[in-house]
Amino acid sequence: MSAPNRPRSPLRATLGLGAGIGAGALPGVSALLRAAVGLRGRHWSVALTQSFWLPRDLPAAGDPDVGGRMWLAATGVQGCGIVGKGRVEAPLCAGVAAGALRGRGIGDLSASYRATSAWAAATVGPSLHVRVAPKVALTLGAELLVMLTRVRFEVAQAGEVCCSAPVGATGSLGVEVRLP
Repeated sequence: MSAPNRPRSPLRATLGLGAGIGAGALPGVSALLRAAVGLRGRHWSVALTQSFWLPRDLPAAGDPDVGGRMWLAATGVQGCGIVGKGRVEAPLCAGVAAGALRGRGIGDLSASYRATSAWAAATVGPSLHVRVAPKVALTLGAELLVMLTRVRFEVAQAGEVCCSAPVGATGSLGVEVRLP
């Protein structure tokens, strides 16, 4: 006698969009946008993410009349274990993200230059997904960032403008669509 066949949970594609705040990659709190595309099973998901930390103007340490306009773009891979089922799920995720922290001099400068530095972080954090329609969920997430690179920008004769702390965090709200 053979064991009955259990129906396999189908793989689903996911698309996500979100917005939130982040700290640590840049000094202070910055607004950020995030998009994700991935695959999910019943108790797991994996996604490719793209984050963009919106530009911030930061003063130089030695002269508040000059500084830098800084922003960050990063691509990541994230894997999650999903607890719960039905309308409410709680993914716990870990991943890595890498990208470019860019800046340009602003203010009373004789010349303004652009600079780009490689940036990378390991990420871990929980989220909450509440399904509001059969294929649509609202998401609330938080991440701890552990910087794998520490970026530093400065303006000549004016001192350091910014940069990355050893750890940081993000918080975001978004929507996830599950296909098909």
